[in-house]
Amino acid sequence: MNNSHPYEDATKHEKFIKMFPEIFSKEGKKVAITPFKKNKKIKNFEVTLGQIDGVSPNKKNVVLFEQQYEGHSYQVFDRRSMGSFKLDGKPYWSETGDYFVAINNDLETGFTENMAEIYKCTEKCIPIYDLLKKENDLIIPKDRWNSGDGVGGKSAAWNKEKVKITLVQQKNIASDEYATNEITKECTVLGEKVTCVNLKH
Repeated sequence: MNNSHPYEDATKHEKFIKMFPEIFSKEGKKVAITPFKKNKKIKNFEVTLGQIDGVSPNKKNVVLFEQQYEGHSYQVFDRRSMGSFKLDGKPYWSETGDYFVAINNDLETGFTENMAEIYKCTEKCIPIYDLLKKENDLIIPKDRWNSGDGVGGKSAAWNKEKVKITLVQQKNIASDEYATNEITKECTVLGEKVTCVNLKH
């Protein structure tokens, strides 16, 4: 289950906020997120210190983390509109901040949604390619796995317009015994067009 985030320690939060003084201003235990461009109609948005998870490379989006009792979620907060939307997957940003891959696997408990989905974030963030749906037939050899076995995202790493995404599949073969298999795909993202190839089984 991928439910960790890198800013659980309050000291790390303080350092993180100091890195982006143009984005965050701290007032007691509250942190204000500043709009990307000053607009009298748009006010700062307050979050608790423990929610901050990351900032996109272009500084237009802030990622907030929320831990629930049996799961978690991420909010991608848009500093242009000061609106947000929720994901179960952690965003892995491209170098420009114009794209991210939402990654999550919760194959054992199923409390959160398994994800490996590419988003484009220019005017606003929109999903453009879901690997778990479009690449599912290539993940695991059909003679070893059933189509219903759980598949999730494990990791993502960008290099310019290319992103390497590792998918993991888990099968329950006995009580408390699981078999797993992984595959890494390299996807090229140009505009809203995405093409993926397998790198290894």
